Amino acid sequence: MIPAYMMQIESIPVTRNGKLDRRALPEIEAKASDEYAAPRSKTEEIICGIFAEILNIEKVGIHDNFFEIGGHSLRATRLVNAIEEKTGVKIALREIFVYSNPEELANEVDSRESEIYESIPKAEKKEYYPMSSVQKRTYLIQELEPESTAYNMPYVMKMTGEVDPEQYALCHEDDRRS
Repeated sequence: MIPAYMMQIESIPVTRNGKLDRRALPEIEAKASDEYAAPRSKTEEIICGIFAEILNIEKVGIHDNFFEIGGHSLRATRLVNAIEEKTGVKIALREIFVYSNPEELANEVDSRESEIYESIPKAEKKEYYPMSSVQKRTYLIQELEPESTAYNMPYVMKMTGEVDPEQYALCHEDDRRS
């Protein structure tokens, strides 16, 4: 893995045991490139805003490399989704590694057809929902071998006072049958 940031320090702080003292390390600040270049188009402005939001940086220029100012693959996934949401253009995740600054991304977005962004709709509230094929298969396997422990759902219960194991077993007998 390549670190997002590097910083030179005079000495490495260690604990009494000679291990790295992480708490004593100085904070690393995410910095944009030395020369700030302001967005020139609406698309560049949108993408710079997305970079700033995802990386929690105040000001992002069009030449700032996403990975050099704190981006990584998980944030790149968020970047792809945000670009599609705000511009209507789908960018593949691998393209973030090729076009890693707002200027290049804006050129790529502008060269493509925009579509209406449709988010995944929220499911309507129902009393119950039909089982998925995986749920049906799990149910069938459990019905074929009811003594199997393959699909047990362990849980812990804290009990206070006197506990009568026989009463507990009687109360939960129905649970074992269903």
